[in-house]
Amino acid sequence: MRPIRQRWAVRRRCRCGGPKRGEVVRGKELDALADALDLAKLTEDQFVQLLAAVHMLDRADAGVSVSAMSTQSLVDLIARASRKQLRAAAARQELRTLLLEELFRRMADHVVAEKTRHVDAVVEWVVTSGDAEPLRYQTRVVEGACETTSDPVYTPDVTITAAAEDVLRLAVSGNSRALSLLVTGKLKVRGDFGVAARFLGYFDIPKPRA
Repeated sequence: MRPIRQRWAVRRRCRCGGPKRGEVVRGKELDALADALDLAKLTEDQFVQLLAAVHMLDRADAGVSVSAMSTQSLVDLIARASRKQLRAAAARQELRTLLLEELFRRMADHVVAEKTRHVDAVVEWVVTSGDAEPLRYQTRVVEGACETTSDPVYTPDVTITAAAEDVLRLAVSGNSRALSLLVTGKLKVRGDFGVAARFLGYFDIPKPRA
């Protein structure tokens, strides 16, 4: 079983007031960049190029780390992106994996222990993107803790199937989005509907800012 690991960002103080060359950019600087972006002015290709550049810098250990961005700014970025922009990004396997695993990883940081102390539930996610092979993840919430793995090993209580762009929007928009996706057939649920209905309520993921 391979749990989703955080891309750890090394945060160091910089006397000059900004990051030194080769130093991982601190969260507040990435947050400021993300918050300043006007995604409505970007085409789908430009949005993909933006994410691809950040991903490349992250993988190259060139001073930018996606995990340094706050959950609030990540949620806002996904919420402000159009469905077409998210679909275009999800068409690239490395970007689809980056966004999904970053969100799944942060779920463990935002699980509400008081609500899940007596819970033992497994949700399997089948995430589609065009003709590409679906990605599968399992999220287990048990006794106040949460872990997501890309190696399904549990018998799921419920399986949720949706396109990558809809899973991303669902994670940041909550149950109201889920109902809309169910009605339109973009979200398919197989298994215990009660687990699916309660699941997002187990987390205190920040709401998108207006």
